Amino acid sequence: MHKFSLPIMLCILIIGCIPDSPLDSEDSDDVTNIFTSYLMQGAKVVSNDGTDTFLGEITGKYHLNSIFNKNGLYGSEHSILSIWNPYSMYGSKYSIYSAFNDYTLTPTRIIKNNEEIGYLTTNNLVSGGVSPSFLQSLF
Repeated sequence: MHKFSLPIMLCILIIGCIPDSPLDSEDSDDVTNIFTSYLMQGAKVVSNDGTDTFLGEITGKYHLNSIFNKNGLYGSEHSILSIWNPYSMYGSKYSIYSAFNDYTLTPTRIIKNNEEIGYLTTNNLVSGGVSPSFLQSLF
């Protein structure tokens, strides 16, 4: 069972920003997009492999530790610590710890204020999942 803070849970229930399947741009509206970007802003992305490896922050593309900074350690498609590297443990569509594995049950975790608020994943069966591509479209 995952712990979520009461304000976050109330917002999720009221607006429905984190449904049972990953948010995708096709099934979202402007209110959901604004709320999701606000909720995720500044959150940390960590591995779900038992090591809690830091994989970057959900911030603007110019931030040094941003997962959207294509020139940074966590946003480059060439970095082993990037979810955008299709050959890395955290970006490969075949790795069980990847945000892009449609079947994983251990996708990357999203942490804010030391609490798990969701998962970065393309797996439609993961509750609390947010599609990396959808999230990228907000930043």
